[in-house]
Amino acid sequence: MLELELSSLENIGQTDHLSASLLTEEMGAYEYTNSSKGNKQIVFAHDKKLIHFIFSLAGNVSVWADGDNTKQEVATDNFFVFSNPYQSTKLFFDVKSASKVFTIIISIKELHEIFGSSFGKDAQAMNEFMESYKMKKFFINKVMTPSISILAHQFFSGVKRPNLQKIFHQGKIMEFLSLYMDAPNSEQEADDACPFVMDALELSKIKEARDIIVGNMISPPSLKSLAKLVGTNEFKLKFGFKSVYSNTVYGYLLDYRLEHARKRLSVDKSRINEVATEVGYSNSSHFIAAYKRKYGITPKQHLLSVVS
Repeated sequence: MLELELSSLENIGQTDHLSASLLTEEMGAYEYTNSSKGNKQIVFAHDKKLIHFIFSLAGNVSVWADGDNTKQEVATDNFFVFSNPYQSTKLFFDVKSASKVFTIIISIKELHEIFGSSFGKDAQAMNEFMESYKMKKFFINKVMTPSISILAHQFFSGVKRPNLQKIFHQGKIMEFLSLYMDAPNSEQEADDACPFVMDALELSKIKEARDIIVGNMISPPSLKSLAKLVGTNEFKLKFGFKSVYSNTVYGYLLDYRLEHARKRLSVDKSRINEVATEVGYSNSSHFIAAYKRKYGITPKQHLLSVVS
């Protein structure tokens, strides 16, 4: 099934800028870089049994479905989940100059097999994923976390030897599914995960608090100031945040800082001192110690492994 879908890619032109991986007839991925001066349009034949996870790894990409001209803008800080379980159709991608689109494609059948084997025959895990996948809209906008961004960038570049690529790609898709399930982003998902937040208004305040601390990594406000900024009290903020994001406010921020640092080292090959300052460490030795506690290696060891 998927082999025909991948072969349906039209109007690519420069096929040397297209990478595709067919892992099974039910699971695969492709990546396309538009290195021309003008925009390129990709047309993909979508089978109703498939789910698409759509990323922009560089620049901006627009995507829309046949019969619905509402374009979804995919930037480097978000990604989209697309499915139309009612009918087979076409997906259109407008890839701007110097932009790169990456898509993981999985069938419902393959998801059942994945959760039935690799996830230890965990029926609850499968049900949780299917609930997160269900949608009132065909497109769901998701936040691109640093971990998912690293995974997407490394999918077609992490392993060079052809005989190892299939194993690597399968592992990355398993990792992606775990990361996807571990970070609820939509209001409905977060609402279901949080027993302390009883209405959409309180939930929106918790999400706003998350955006504030992430946007102010270097000098985040105190818990008291943060609660005041979003219009709630410290108790609701602390317990609501823990329920939605499975972490304390500043535990979440610490993890986000280090994940962001890992992305900068892995994807951008940035200098360690620059990354330390960017994520809020005035003392690079404190950054190195925190990084090693979380990942088991120093930033320098990580950077050397990426460069090599």
